[in-house]
Formats: sequence, structure tokens, C-alpha cells
Amino acid sequence: ILGAVAGQPAADVIALGDAFIPKLKAAVLPEARQLLAGPFCYKIGKVAEVEQLAGERGYDLGRCSAYSDSISDLPFLEAVGIPVAVNPDKALRQHAAAHGWRVVEVAGRRTAA
Repeated sequence: ILGAVAGQPAADVIALGDAFIPKLKAAVLPEARQLLAGPFCYKIGKVAEVEQLAGERGYDLGRCSAYSDSISDLPFLEAVGIPVAVNPDKALRQHAAAHGWRVVEVAGRRTAA
């Protein structure tokens, strides 16, 4: 998503968000709003959330799996013992190959170039 707006004037990106976010919020089901309340989970924020959940439930992250298609989830994938790249973007594909991670291609889905 960030790549799509890279190099655009900040005012244009803000205006896009101002137009898009209310429509997105309206499309979220009321039941999902209750489940998704909290801080935005992105990059290291996702790691903090998964570490908290693991602590509360007694999970050993070293024995857990996680999957993603984006290099933006690298901190999250590195927080577990079994990271899996699913239809990964180019950067994640390269990182997975370099580190011997499993790469899964899901039929019918196009991977990023």
C-alpha cells in the first residue's frame, strides 16, 4: 500500500485517506469492530501483540508458525520458530530463500513481482 503512494505529495495522500477511511470503516461489520479494537498492528507492533498473546496463553513462540506475503511482516516472521512465506513479494521471497524458510505458492493467486 505504501509503495502505491510513494513519491506523492503528502496533501494528496492525506486527502485520499480522508475520502477512503470513512468508507472502509463503514464496511467493517459491527462484530469485527469489537474484535479488531486496539492499536494498529504493523511491523514491530505485530510482534508486541503476538508476544503478549503468547505470554497470556503460554505459547512458546519458538515452536509456533507464522505466515505472510510481505516483507513488512519480517519482524513478525522472525519472532516465531517456523516462518512461512506465502505468495511472497519479491523482497520476502529473497529473504526466505536466503534463510531457508518455506515458501508456499497458493494456486489461483498471483505473486508480486
